[in-house]
Amino acid sequence: MTSTINTGSIDVNFPTPGVNNSSQGFRTNFAAIRNNLTIAGTEIGDLQNKAILKAALTGTTLNNDMNNAQISNALTLGFRATTYNLGNNLSGTVIIDVTNGDVQYGVITGNIQLQFAKWAPTGTQSNVQVVLQIGNNLATIDLPDNVTNGFTTIQNYQSNGQFPGGQIGLPSDVIQVHYLFSTIDCGTNIEISPMDHPRQSQQIVKRIVTDQIGRQGDYSGDVCIGAGFGIDTIDVVSAGSTYTSATVVIPLPDVDGGVQATATANLAAGIITSIDVTESGSGYLYAPAISIVDPTSSGSGAAVTATLLEIPNYMYFCTNDYVEGVGTLIWNKVATQSW
Repeated sequence: MTSTINTGSIDVNFPTPGVNNSSQGFRTNFAAIRNNLTIAGTEIGDLQNKAILKAALTGTTLNNDMNNAQISNALTLGFRATTYNLGNNLSGTVIIDVTNGDVQYGVITGNIQLQFAKWAPTGTQSNVQVVLQIGNNLATIDLPDNVTNGFTTIQNYQSNGQFPGGQIGLPSDVIQVHYLFSTIDCGTNIEISPMDHPRQSQQIVKRIVTDQIGRQGDYSGDVCIGAGFGIDTIDVVSAGSTYTSATVVIPLPDVDGGVQATATANLAAGIITSIDVTESGSGYLYAPAISIVDPTSSGSGAAVTATLLEIPNYMYFCTNDYVEGVGTLIWNKVATQSW
């Protein structure tokens, strides 16, 4: 910034001593001085409004908000991040207002649902670190659906239909989790990165192993085990107004041959007396455990619950990097169960 104050119009030799000086010279000098004082006042006010200050000017409040102005080619020393306390009893909806602090921390005492607000404008990268001490190891962290990158490889991540961004369970025997959230489009898409524990790719991965044992991107030494499945409740099909016999088909994952199990409910006078299970097909099978929900019910709607046990029935060990379909199935067990 170059000042526009111009002192050249002021006659520093006026008035001339010992002679009768014209009053016009006084008026000319006074006008030039006044004009330059006005310019100086304008420039000082501009600096007060725009300059970054170490401390507030007299009679003002310090405000060093750069309003997204660019600073380039700068050398800094001892730069510090601001912090903000979210609270010591976090449960339910937790709003992370990014403008409150670069690092925001608190204590989880119940399930929380994260929400974010006031990201920097599109075209700039905006970051916030979230540090959560764990006051309840059974609590979970639900992510909003605009967390679109990095979440599936977070340790203890699981999908959750209620929260499209998914859910993170808290790892066992830890007292704190630390995440970095980042966006370049004002929060439309947010990336999550772990700051104090590894991503899931460094754990034993749970996934379905099909005929193509390896996957592109596997590294030598990668290990995965069979994934478990949840619970499925299926209505028993009635034959007429009262039960004489009924068959329940329990769908299992389409793993190497589409294995399925068939459960047959044996009924006497409309009462389920026992359930037999037979298995068909070939490949890797999860054992279904069948339990009677309402053994005295008659008519349509009686149900049995098929619980697919969360037991791995194989283990895969990668022996060649990056090669699709190459690896060693080092353990395989077709799960069986008697009733």
